[in-house]
Amino acid sequence: MDPAPATTGISAPDMSMQHDDASSTVPKADAASPLEYPPFPRGSTIPDPRSVEEHGRLWQNYRPDKYFLPNDAIEQDRLDFSNAAFRFMLDGALHLAPVQVDPARVLDIGTGTGVWAIQYAREHPGSRVVGSDLSLIQPDVGADVPNVEFVREDSEEPWMHDEPFDFIHSRLMFTCFNNPRDVLRQAYNNLKPGGWMEYQDLLFNIDSDDGTHLGSGIHKWSHLANLGAAAKGRDVEVARKYKDYLAEAGFVDVVEARYKFFGNPWPRTERDKHLGMYIEIIGAEVVRTISTRLLGEGLGVPVDAVNAIVAQAQKDISDRSIHFYWPVYVVYGRKPFDHEKAACQ
Repeated sequence: MDPAPATTGISAPDMSMQHDDASSTVPKADAASPLEYPPFPRGSTIPDPRSVEEHGRLWQNYRPDKYFLPNDAIEQDRLDFSNAAFRFMLDGALHLAPVQVDPARVLDIGTGTGVWAIQYAREHPGSRVVGSDLSLIQPDVGADVPNVEFVREDSEEPWMHDEPFDFIHSRLMFTCFNNPRDVLRQAYNNLKPGGWMEYQDLLFNIDSDDGTHLGSGIHKWSHLANLGAAAKGRDVEVARKYKDYLAEAGFVDVVEARYKFFGNPWPRTERDKHLGMYIEIIGAEVVRTISTRLLGEGLGVPVDAVNAIVAQAQKDISDRSIHFYWPVYVVYGRKPFDHEKAACQ
């Protein structure tokens, strides 16, 4: 199963912004307008020696078939674009949870290229930041950012961290876990009392406020992607359930914030149009790449049919008359102190 393979990296939109990368100085969240945040593509790959080649791309092989997207240069650029999109959406912030200024220990689950962890470590020099992932595709920042480290870990297996954390962050992991509740329980058990957990995630179920997405190719694709993920044992609608899952696990002060990732630059305002530039690039790449796993392997759709579905979906992603968006959820909660748990018993 192989939708048309990519041969080049992701190209940045012309936003007249200065290029940056994960190893360069990142502005403080309060030091710049979100319009000044660059997309962070490095333009090169950090290869993981345990990767394998399939369908013309490189994939992690630490836990085969666990991650439905590649880990090569194109995917690494997409992950960096995604980081920029989330920071832009959150007005430059890395998170919404009201975490103390420099929490002692921070964990970034599914760190990808490590850009969130590196930025957090730079902006919080008093914190020790750990980024975990199936792929070791993070840059060696060395002495430049001495308070960050990266480990290879499957978060669905028993955690081996020596000390609990003050803050655990997880982003865009909605396709990654067979048992997201088990991961959440481990997060709860590995947090200090008073520590925070935050999810930043989205849905494949695209939507629009005026119904222009209905019947489109990208609408059809989103429906098939959900079915394909379910066939492979993944609940990719988990983002809408995080609030309940956090409460069930024992978290308090749980907050759910909803946002819109505009599918392309169709909005009228400069800010929303700018966000749409990021998301058009990210969405087109995800649709093309993940369809190998979800439509091909999950649903058994023939190669030619997958390519046709992907081509129409990508065409619609760039259609400014389709006013669609990807629903985004940011959900966070606090592990109660012992006296709070005792008061509830």
